[in-house]
Amino acid sequence: MHRLLAVVLAVAAASPAWAQGVNISATVDQTRVDVGAQLTLTITIEGAFTNVNLKPIEFPQAFHVVAQSRSSNISLEVGGVKRSVSLLYVLMATEPGTFQLGPFQIMHHDTPLATDPIEITVNKSALPPKLRKQERYLL
Repeated sequence: MHRLLAVVLAVAAASPAWAQGVNISATVDQTRVDVGAQLTLTITIEGAFTNVNLKPIEFPQAFHVVAQSRSSNISLEVGGVKRSVSLLYVLMATEPGTFQLGPFQIMHHDTPLATDPIEITVNKSALPPKLRKQERYLL
């Protein structure tokens, strides 16, 4: 797998479209959630991947990462190669408030590139908290 990736990167580096640079973007599937609900954050990096370093991803304490994945896409087109990597995080909100995700940053040839921050509002859940087996409520 690593050998194939090295070959594709070498071919891509030689193509004119590869020299167009690098872009980074971040999106979420929703900006308002309830406590206990999940949202999906996708960070996408597109373009030339030589000398690109992603800064460590940090999230506010009000969110727990419950799942994450990474996908790569390489397409050969007339005039060059396009490549993108998407990092997907499923985050669960644990407390109410307004929080900021990002900005997420990469370094490309010692030049920082960053996304805009994303504001997330977490509301108190309308549902009562789950009962533990030992707890009982009398009406």
